[in-house]
Amino acid sequence: MKKEWLFWFCLTVLGLAILLLGSSSILTVEELVMLGDRNIDCVEIQNKLAVFKGESLLNLNTSLVAEKLMTDKRIAKVTIERGWPNQLKVRIEEKKPVFLLKSDKTWGLTEQGEILPIEKSDSSGAPVIQGVQRRNFCPYTKPVVPELRELFALYRSLKERSEQVLSLMTEINISQRGDLILTLVPGECQVYLGRGDYQRKIARLIEILNSEKNFASKIDLRFENLGLVQPQPTPKG
Repeated sequence: MKKEWLFWFCLTVLGLAILLLGSSSILTVEELVMLGDRNIDCVEIQNKLAVFKGESLLNLNTSLVAEKLMTDKRIAKVTIERGWPNQLKVRIEEKKPVFLLKSDKTWGLTEQGEILPIEKSDSSGAPVIQGVQRRNFCPYTKPVVPELRELFALYRSLKERSEQVLSLMTEINISQRGDLILTLVPGECQVYLGRGDYQRKIARLIEILNSEKNFASKIDLRFENLGLVQPQPTPKG
């Protein structure tokens, strides 16, 4: 009986201590610490979160903080952490392009197919997409375009089969018929993929790349069970 009374007494004292700390000025948000991507101005983020300064760090609903930031279309993910005794740590991941789309202007294209505005100074190193017929894209939308549907079918296959081939790509050209033509480094090798059946074609491409001592000039994978290879021209001695 005595042990049970002692347990409930300790639990009550602990609960009162938490309530007192939660309502006191000791554990309040006084500093916002910005982590992660830095392309978005830190001052801009801090101004958005100024309403949370002075709130209890214990009672703060971190989901509300994240929701307030996620209204910014540039942001892909937000993680909020408490930093005792007075810090609120905000980690931001911005949306990043996996492709650069050449159209009426240059746009970024995320892994989810979302259009991003790209500054002239940006140099993500992402492969350039040429040949999409549609113009007048709008930022932060996911346009339904047949050429882009093929493009992302290829992208998903490359992610599954070979990140290495993905890293070699500098350009994807979409022909008027909708065929995909890759440009790989080194040597500006052109790979003619056609449309569809990308898993098989990528497997064949990997075989060819691994077997060729010198990088080919052209590789044609449009025909089933066949890979036509044109070697680089031999330099004249």
